[in-house]
Amino acid sequence: CLSLVLGSCVALLADIFNHANVALVAILVSGLKQLSRIPFGAVDVPRPPVWCVCAWYGALAALVIVIHARADRAGHAAGALFEYEA
Repeated sequence: CLSLVLGSCVALLADIFNHANVALVAILVSGLKQLSRIPFGAVDVPRPPVWCVCAWYGALAALVIVIHARADRAGHAAGALFEYEA
């Protein structure tokens, strides 16, 4: 983001931030490769069934609807979580 914002003003800054980003990503990847070598550092978990994923998102949608309905009924400020008026 800094490359985009500051690079529109001074092209040299975009180049500097892009090179810094490459260096930081290389360090991150190297560190993650080292962490992946830790014995028992990761555990394989089986995928949940499709119905379970659908039920989870359905429950989240129901929760949002209930919170929104309660906020509308009470005229409460919690409605501001879902609607923004400038």
